[in-house]
Amino acid sequence: PAFLTQHEVGLACPACGEAFPVVDDTPLVMRDLDAWLRSELPLVLARRDIPSAAWQRLVRPVDGPVRRSDRLLWTYANSLDGPMQARVAEVLAADPAPGVELGCGIGGHGHTGLVGLDSDWMLLSQYPGQRVLGDALDPPLPAGCCQRVVSLNLLDSVTDPDLLLSQMHALLAPGGRLVLASPFSWQDALTPPRQQRSPEAVHGWLKAAGYAVKIEEHDWPLRHPRFVANLRGVLFLARRG
Repeated sequence: PAFLTQHEVGLACPACGEAFPVVDDTPLVMRDLDAWLRSELPLVLARRDIPSAAWQRLVRPVDGPVRRSDRLLWTYANSLDGPMQARVAEVLAADPAPGVELGCGIGGHGHTGLVGLDSDWMLLSQYPGQRVLGDALDPPLPAGCCQRVVSLNLLDSVTDPDLLLSQMHALLAPGGRLVLASPFSWQDALTPPRQQRSPEAVHGWLKAAGYAVKIEEHDWPLRHPRFVANLRGVLFLARRG
């Protein structure tokens, strides 16, 4: 991020003095980086020159972040050919404004003009554009810095959807464009029921914040090793007034 300065560790915040390491050209910028590293450090330190088959054998007995990230990576890598994915890729290709993708995963749309931000190291390492490891609910970016903000399959996977909407709004410059897609497939273990929002509520939030909004719906298959979830996703294409 442009507001960080060079440091012997990697980058540093001139305001608070905190240093953030850079690994594989990816800054690790979390408010509580030590807490994140306590569970994710094995992934960060993994060598990149081990062949995939050997890597799978080495980590097979390992639970925790390796197994979790491996399952997610398989799901996203095998779920790139649905109508929703194709429509998002079309939207981004037609209007390649610079910006950020929150909860970017592997960036299966193939667009390279965005900065991908995610807290999952293995998914983020596959992102096709520039990358920053960070929290989508606390993005390490200044207000109004983006001409475009993208968020796909994230809204129903965070603890506070309203906060995510507020962060996306804060990042967008006036006239900026928002691409927000969600299947609204809520899980109480991830998002408390009182925080869960309907597509109509999200539309109302965007309208109240001054956005011109276009809404589309598309089939959105997500493949898992033992089943396929055939979801119906809602796509919000919005411009900030």
